[in-house]
Amino acid sequence: MLRAKLLLVAIVVSGVWPALAKAEQARMSSEDIKTTFSGGAFDGVYADNSPWKETYNSNGSIIYSDRFGPRKGEWSIRNGSFCTYYTDGSGACWYVERVSENCFRFYVSAGQNSDRAATATGWATARPGTCMPPRPVS
Repeated sequence: MLRAKLLLVAIVVSGVWPALAKAEQARMSSEDIKTTFSGGAFDGVYADNSPWKETYNSNGSIIYSDRFGPRKGEWSIRNGSFCTYYTDGSGACWYVERVSENCFRFYVSAGQNSDRAATATGWATARPGTCMPPRPVS
């Protein structure tokens, strides 16, 4: 029992415990996703550095554009994932992590098939992005 307590103290003192707690807190809840994205416009880049833009209207509709052109669709929140589906049938559900004040990372939820399986990063266009490197206001 004493060994277990000493191990716990060593983990907390070493900084491992706070790092694990921070990683757990980084993933956004359904309510945080709704509050952050509903009614907002976002710019971003995919893992291959190709840019995207998306507006998440409060009525659940979306307007999206990337190097292939514009698309319309719908967004929703399902089981803690942020889902975006388009009229052409493409789309996926994403886990969202807040990286910094105005920087978000998107990871395809397990079991989803998507042409966008790579991680993406985005920021709200209404204020300066805080992703590294910093992104300007659009």
